[in-house]
Amino acid sequence: MSNLPSDIPYLWDIHKKNTGKAVDLDQWKSSRDKRENLLRQSTSLAMRLESAGYPAITSKNISFVGAITGHIEMSPAFRNICFLPSVARQKRSSMLRDLIYWQSHTKGGKFLRYLVITNGQLVRLDELGNNIQKFNRKISKWASESKARYGIDVVFRGLEFPIKENIKAHLHANILYMPTTRLTPEKFSEFMSWTHEYFGTVLHDAGRLKEPREAIKYPFKPNDLQHAKGANLKVLAEQVFGQRIIEALGSFRKWRQEIKDNRVKTMFDGGLVILAKQYKREKRERDEDDKPISKSNRLVGIMPPMAHGIGYQEPVLIIEGDIRTVFETDESLRVTCFEFRKWWDESGAPQVSFNLDNRTVSVQKNEILIRPPPDPQLLIAV
Repeated sequence: MSNLPSDIPYLWDIHKKNTGKAVDLDQWKSSRDKRENLLRQSTSLAMRLESAGYPAITSKNISFVGAITGHIEMSPAFRNICFLPSVARQKRSSMLRDLIYWQSHTKGGKFLRYLVITNGQLVRLDELGNNIQKFNRKISKWASESKARYGIDVVFRGLEFPIKENIKAHLHANILYMPTTRLTPEKFSEFMSWTHEYFGTVLHDAGRLKEPREAIKYPFKPNDLQHAKGANLKVLAEQVFGQRIIEALGSFRKWRQEIKDNRVKTMFDGGLVILAKQYKREKRERDEDDKPISKSNRLVGIMPPMAHGIGYQEPVLIIEGDIRTVFETDESLRVTCFEFRKWWDESGAPQVSFNLDNRTVSVQKNEILIRPPPDPQLLIAV
């Protein structure tokens, strides 16, 4: 039986409510600049990986298209390399949303504590993968024994490995845990002493977790890799490939599985994190061997309403391949966009013409901030 609330709204209803809303332009500009900075950093690292012989960008083109304005922003399709900032941001965001909601809605969430555990000495890049596996196994075993000995529920592990001296990594873990029973100061001190003895390395007890963003961090510092040689980046990519860098554990992990099984996800709505139900996806076409048919031109997904081309929120389409071909061949997408337009008009937002040809936006109100399309050269000449 599910422990989730019974009144969870549908994702589509949240999208409808937020479509056409005006945004604070200063906040929008700040968010946009941060996102573009991550894209530049990611592209720079990816190009150096490519030059060293490690594939970091697929041949597919990814476009983000405003469903109302038609405003297009393009991005390389990065491979799943955890130290590319754009990839790390995507992985971090879902975990962060889930943790924010879970901590504020679970019994004992206010007692969640933050602990940093170091792995010991600096690690050579070509030995990082083996050290990550050993470190993760040791933390998992410690978490199990912590529950049995002290009733401690370890709920999250996130690894960081800032690069030192261009060839060594400082591997350490950000741990979140909470007691399931009351611990006296003496018992808690005993737990910390036992933990220090168990790892035999430097520990830092940061106390109760006040802000989840403190613990859910990027596994690296982008500036650490700014001057790294392509050959070292290649070694780093090979070492972290397939590794579990961030992972929910304990009761938090069970809760995440529960919302997944119930087709529920977390999302930001007006600055708060809420739960929203998802509709069942249509099954992809399959071939004679019952394998999904891969289309070179397709709709990948739809992002929640956001200020994309102008200072009003609109759903954003993620499209792989040729945009016009997708619109011409996907009837359900055209129907969906027509529904988005109805939401927009009902919200009282300004009239906007959809235009894919010259990638400009025409509007009927002077106060709207119009953002020009990005220079494609920025994506390849960093």
